[in-house]
Amino acid sequence: MRILVALDQDMRSAHTLSQVTQLLVNTWANVTLLGIVPRKSDDGGVPMDFVDTMNQYHKAVLQGFAAEDLPYAPADDDYEIAEIRPGIYEKIGNTHGGIKELTVRIRVGNPTQTILEEAQDCGSDLIVLHGDMDSQQKIATKADCSVLIVKKERDTGRILCFLDDDLLSQRSLEMITQMAVLFNAEIEIAGLTDKQSVEEKIEKKLDWLIHYFNGKGIQPWIQLVALSYLEPFILEQDHWSLVTMWMGETSIFKRLFSVNKVAKLLESRKSSVLLLR
Repeated sequence: MRILVALDQDMRSAHTLSQVTQLLVNTWANVTLLGIVPRKSDDGGVPMDFVDTMNQYHKAVLQGFAAEDLPYAPADDDYEIAEIRPGIYEKIGNTHGGIKELTVRIRVGNPTQTILEEAQDCGSDLIVLHGDMDSQQKIATKADCSVLIVKKERDTGRILCFLDDDLLSQRSLEMITQMAVLFNAEIEIAGLTDKQSVEEKIEKKLDWLIHYFNGKGIQPWIQLVALSYLEPFILEQDHWSLVTMWMGETSIFKRLFSVNKVAKLLESRKSSVLLLR
Protein backbone atom coordinates (compact mmCIF):
# COMPACT_ATOMS: atom_id res chain seq x y z
CA MET A 1 0.00 0.00 0.00
CA ARG A 2 1.15 3.54 -0.74
CA ILE A 3 -0.09 6.39 1.44
CA LEU A 4 0.08 10.09 0.61
CA VAL A 5 -0.11 12.40 3.63
CA ALA A 6 -0.92 16.03 2.80
CA LEU A 7 0.60 18.38 5.36
CA ASP A 8 0.82 22.08 6.14
CA GLN A 9 1.89 24.11 9.16
CA ASP A 10 -1.50 23.92 10.85
CA MET A 11 -1.28 22.19 14.26
CA ARG A 12 -3.81 19.64 12.98
CA SER A 13 -1.17 18.26 10.60
CA ALA A 14 0.89 17.03 13.57
CA HIS A 15 -2.14 15.20 15.00
CA THR A 16 -2.97 13.70 11.61
CA LEU A 17 0.61 12.53 11.20
CA SER A 18 0.54 10.83 14.60
CA GLN A 19 -2.54 8.87 13.47
CA VAL A 20 -0.88 7.95 10.19
CA THR A 21 2.27 6.82 12.00
CA GLN A 22 0.22 4.31 13.99
CA LEU A 23 -1.18 3.04 10.69
CA LEU A 24 2.34 2.75 9.24
CA VAL A 25 3.53 0.75 12.25
CA ASN A 26 0.80 -1.79 11.45
CA THR A 27 1.13 -1.84 7.66
CA TRP A 28 4.72 -0.92 6.74
CA ALA A 29 3.29 1.00 3.80
CA ASN A 30 5.28 3.13 1.40
CA VAL A 31 4.53 6.73 2.27
CA THR A 32 4.98 10.22 0.87
CA LEU A 33 4.87 13.20 3.22
CA LEU A 34 3.70 16.04 1.00
CA GLY A 35 3.99 19.63 2.12
CA ILE A 36 1.95 22.24 0.24
CA VAL A 37 3.00 25.88 -0.12
CA PRO A 38 0.98 28.34 -2.25
CA ARG A 39 3.99 30.15 -3.70
CA LYS A 40 7.79 30.25 -3.67
CA SER A 41 9.70 32.46 -1.25
CA ASP A 42 11.25 35.76 -2.34
CA ASP A 43 14.53 34.02 -3.19
CA GLY A 44 12.74 31.63 -5.55
CA GLY A 45 12.81 28.59 -3.27
CA VAL A 46 10.76 27.13 -0.42
CA PRO A 47 10.47 29.09 2.87
CA MET A 48 13.04 27.67 5.32
CA ASP A 49 10.55 27.52 8.18
CA PHE A 50 8.42 25.20 6.05
CA VAL A 51 11.45 23.06 5.21
CA ASP A 52 12.17 22.79 8.95
CA THR A 53 8.56 21.80 9.60
CA MET A 54 8.70 19.02 7.00
CA ASN A 55 11.97 17.77 8.50
CA GLN A 56 10.31 17.59 11.93
CA TYR A 57 7.38 15.67 10.40
CA HIS A 58 9.87 13.23 8.88
CA LYS A 59 11.57 12.66 12.23
CA ALA A 60 8.21 12.27 13.99
CA VAL A 61 7.29 9.36 11.72
CA LEU A 62 10.62 7.61 12.32
CA GLN A 63 10.34 8.10 16.08
CA GLY A 64 7.02 6.26 16.05
CA PHE A 65 8.85 2.98 15.38
CA ALA A 66 11.06 0.91 17.61
CA ALA A 67 14.60 1.07 16.19
CA GLU A 68 14.67 -2.67 15.43
CA ASP A 69 11.34 -2.48 13.57
CA LEU A 70 12.03 0.60 11.44
CA PRO A 71 11.29 -0.21 7.75
CA TYR A 72 12.49 3.19 6.53
CA ALA A 73 15.97 4.70 6.32
CA PRO A 74 16.96 6.37 9.61
CA ALA A 75 17.02 10.15 10.01
CA ASP A 76 19.90 12.05 8.44
CA ASP A 77 20.70 15.61 9.52
CA ASP A 78 22.95 16.06 6.49
CA TYR A 79 20.30 16.73 3.86
CA GLU A 80 19.05 19.30 1.40
CA ILE A 81 15.77 20.16 -0.25
CA ALA A 82 16.34 20.09 -4.00
CA GLU A 83 13.98 21.13 -6.82
CA ILE A 84 13.63 17.88 -8.77
CA ARG A 85 11.06 19.30 -11.19
CA PRO A 86 9.65 22.83 -11.58
CA GLY A 87 7.71 23.59 -8.38
CA ILE A 88 8.44 20.16 -6.86
CA TYR A 89 11.06 19.84 -4.11
CA GLU A 90 12.30 16.69 -2.41
CA LYS A 91 14.41 15.97 0.65
CA ILE A 92 17.67 14.57 -0.63
CA GLY A 93 19.63 12.50 1.84
CA ASN A 94 19.21 9.21 3.66
CA THR A 95 15.52 8.77 2.79
CA HIS A 96 15.49 5.82 0.36
CA GLY A 97 17.73 3.27 2.08
CA GLY A 98 15.09 1.26 3.94
CA ILE A 99 12.96 -1.77 3.13
CA LYS A 100 10.08 0.61 2.43
CA GLU A 101 10.02 4.09 0.91
CA LEU A 102 9.49 7.25 2.93
CA THR A 103 9.57 10.26 0.62
CA VAL A 104 9.53 13.86 1.87
CA ARG A 105 8.31 16.22 -0.82
CA ILE A 106 7.12 19.83 -1.09
CA ARG A 107 5.01 21.11 -3.96
CA VAL A 108 4.23 24.73 -4.80
CA GLY A 109 0.77 25.64 -6.04
CA ASN A 110 -2.95 25.17 -5.54
CA PRO A 111 -3.47 22.56 -2.76
CA THR A 112 -6.22 20.61 -4.53
CA GLN A 113 -4.36 20.39 -7.81
CA THR A 114 -0.98 19.57 -6.31
CA ILE A 115 -2.33 16.87 -3.97
CA LEU A 116 -4.31 15.16 -6.74
CA GLU A 117 -1.34 15.35 -9.11
CA GLU A 118 1.00 13.89 -6.50
CA ALA A 119 -1.47 11.09 -5.75
CA GLN A 120 -1.51 10.14 -9.42
CA ASP A 121 2.26 10.51 -9.84
CA CYS A 122 3.09 8.16 -6.97
CA GLY A 123 0.13 5.78 -7.44
CA SER A 124 -1.42 6.38 -4.03
CA ASP A 125 -3.91 3.93 -2.56
CA LEU A 126 -4.88 6.37 0.19
CA ILE A 127 -4.73 10.15 0.64
CA VAL A 128 -4.75 11.41 4.23
CA LEU A 129 -5.39 15.02 5.21
CA HIS A 130 -6.67 16.87 8.25
CA GLY A 131 -10.22 18.12 8.62
CA ASP A 132 -9.34 21.82 8.57
CA MET A 133 -7.48 21.71 5.27
CA ASP A 134 -9.25 24.01 2.80
CA SER A 135 -8.99 21.53 -0.06
CA GLN A 136 -10.50 18.54 1.77
CA GLN A 137 -13.91 18.62 0.07
CA LYS A 138 -12.60 18.87 -3.49
CA ILE A 139 -9.97 16.19 -2.93
CA ALA A 140 -12.50 13.83 -1.34
CA THR A 141 -14.82 14.08 -4.34
CA LYS A 142 -12.22 14.20 -7.15
CA ALA A 143 -9.59 11.69 -6.03
CA ASP A 144 -9.30 8.35 -7.82
CA CYS A 145 -8.15 6.57 -4.65
CA SER A 146 -9.47 6.31 -1.10
CA VAL A 147 -9.40 9.46 1.05
CA LEU A 148 -9.20 9.69 4.86
CA ILE A 149 -10.21 12.99 6.46
CA VAL A 150 -8.85 13.04 10.02
CA LYS A 151 -10.89 15.16 12.42
CA LYS A 152 -10.19 15.87 16.08
CA GLU A 153 -9.60 12.68 18.02
CA ARG A 154 -12.79 11.09 19.33
CA ASP A 155 -12.47 8.10 21.62
CA THR A 156 -15.94 6.68 21.03
CA GLY A 157 -14.58 3.23 20.24
CA ARG A 158 -16.93 2.78 17.26
CA ILE A 159 -16.44 2.77 13.49
CA LEU A 160 -19.46 2.86 11.20
CA CYS A 161 -19.12 1.06 7.84
CA PHE A 162 -21.88 1.39 5.28
CA LEU A 163 -22.53 -1.61 3.05
CA ASP A 164 -24.51 -1.53 -0.18
CA ASP A 165 -24.93 -4.20 -2.88
CA ASP A 166 -21.69 -3.20 -4.63
CA LEU A 167 -18.62 -5.39 -4.31
CA LEU A 168 -16.15 -4.23 -1.70
CA SER A 169 -12.58 -4.82 -2.76
CA GLN A 170 -10.18 -6.90 -0.67
CA ARG A 171 -8.00 -3.79 -0.30
CA SER A 172 -10.97 -1.84 1.12
CA LEU A 173 -11.75 -4.55 3.66
CA GLU A 174 -8.12 -4.66 4.75
CA MET A 175 -8.16 -0.88 5.13
CA ILE A 176 -11.28 -1.04 7.32
CA THR A 177 -9.56 -3.67 9.47
CA GLN A 178 -6.53 -1.42 9.84
CA MET A 179 -8.77 1.50 10.82
CA ALA A 180 -10.34 -0.62 13.56
CA VAL A 181 -6.85 -1.19 14.96
CA LEU A 182 -5.87 2.46 14.47
CA PHE A 183 -8.93 3.85 16.27
CA ASN A 184 -9.03 0.95 18.76
CA ALA A 185 -12.69 0.65 17.88
CA GLU A 186 -15.47 -1.84 17.27
CA ILE A 187 -16.88 -2.09 13.74
CA GLU A 188 -20.53 -1.34 13.22
CA ILE A 189 -21.84 -2.38 9.78
CA ALA A 190 -24.93 -0.69 8.37
CA GLY A 191 -26.52 -2.67 5.54
CA LEU A 192 -28.59 -0.50 3.21
CA THR A 193 -31.88 -2.00 2.13
CA ASP A 194 -35.40 -1.25 0.94
CA LYS A 195 -36.65 -4.05 -1.29
CA GLN A 196 -36.95 -7.70 -0.31
CA SER A 197 -34.64 -8.92 -3.09
CA VAL A 198 -31.98 -6.42 -2.08
CA GLU A 199 -32.47 -7.30 1.58
CA GLU A 200 -31.77 -10.97 0.91
CA LYS A 201 -28.65 -10.05 -1.07
CA ILE A 202 -27.45 -7.76 1.70
CA GLU A 203 -28.06 -10.41 4.35
CA LYS A 204 -25.86 -12.87 2.43
CA LYS A 205 -23.11 -10.30 2.18
CA LEU A 206 -23.47 -9.44 5.87
CA ASP A 207 -23.01 -13.11 6.73
CA TRP A 208 -19.86 -13.19 4.57
CA LEU A 209 -18.51 -10.02 6.20
CA ILE A 210 -19.17 -11.36 9.69
CA HIS A 211 -17.15 -14.44 8.77
CA TYR A 212 -14.38 -12.25 7.27
CA PHE A 213 -14.04 -9.98 10.30
CA ASN A 214 -14.32 -12.87 12.76
CA GLY A 215 -11.32 -14.35 10.99
CA LYS A 216 -9.47 -11.13 11.86
CA GLY A 217 -10.50 -11.39 15.51
CA ILE A 218 -13.16 -8.69 15.13
CA GLN A 219 -16.82 -9.13 16.11
CA PRO A 220 -18.82 -6.53 14.14
CA TRP A 221 -22.18 -5.07 15.13
CA ILE A 222 -24.87 -5.25 12.44
CA GLN A 223 -27.85 -3.03 11.64
CA LEU A 224 -30.03 -2.38 8.58
CA VAL A 225 -30.79 1.14 7.36
CA ALA A 226 -33.51 1.93 4.81
CA LEU A 227 -32.29 3.81 1.77
CA SER A 228 -35.06 6.35 2.26
CA TYR A 229 -33.56 7.18 5.67
CA LEU A 230 -29.91 7.16 4.57
CA GLU A 231 -29.20 10.88 4.39
CA PRO A 232 -30.83 11.87 7.70
CA PHE A 233 -29.21 8.83 9.34
CA ILE A 234 -25.77 10.10 8.31
CA LEU A 235 -26.37 13.78 9.01
CA GLU A 236 -28.34 13.46 12.28
CA GLN A 237 -26.18 10.89 14.05
CA ASP A 238 -22.59 11.59 14.95
CA HIS A 239 -21.35 9.26 17.65
CA TRP A 240 -18.60 7.39 15.81
CA SER A 241 -14.84 7.82 15.73
CA LEU A 242 -14.87 7.11 11.99
CA VAL A 243 -17.50 6.78 9.25
CA THR A 244 -16.54 4.80 6.14
CA MET A 245 -18.38 4.80 2.82
CA TRP A 246 -17.69 2.79 -0.32
CA MET A 247 -17.65 5.23 -3.26
CA GLY A 248 -17.14 2.78 -6.14
CA GLU A 249 -18.64 3.56 -9.53
CA THR A 250 -21.73 1.38 -8.90
CA SER A 251 -22.04 2.24 -5.22
CA ILE A 252 -25.30 3.57 -3.81
CA PHE A 253 -23.36 6.52 -2.39
CA LYS A 254 -21.96 7.33 -5.80
CA ARG A 255 -25.49 7.34 -7.23
CA LEU A 256 -27.33 9.10 -4.42
CA PHE A 257 -24.77 11.54 -3.04
CA SER A 258 -24.01 14.59 -5.14
CA VAL A 259 -20.73 16.47 -4.76
CA ASN A 260 -22.56 19.04 -2.62
CA LYS A 261 -23.93 16.36 -0.31
CA VAL A 262 -20.51 14.80 0.15
CA ALA A 263 -19.11 18.25 0.94
CA LYS A 264 -21.91 18.82 3.45
CA LEU A 265 -21.15 15.48 5.08
CA LEU A 266 -17.45 16.24 5.43
CA GLU A 267 -18.10 19.71 6.80
CA SER A 268 -20.72 18.69 9.36
CA ARG A 269 -19.14 15.53 10.81
CA LYS A 270 -17.18 15.57 14.04
CA SER A 271 -16.06 12.05 13.24
CA SER A 272 -13.28 11.29 10.80
CA VAL A 273 -14.45 10.16 7.36
CA LEU A 274 -12.99 7.48 5.09
CA LEU A 275 -14.18 7.37 1.49
CA LEU A 276 -13.22 4.01 -0.02
CA ARG A 277 -12.56 3.52 -3.72
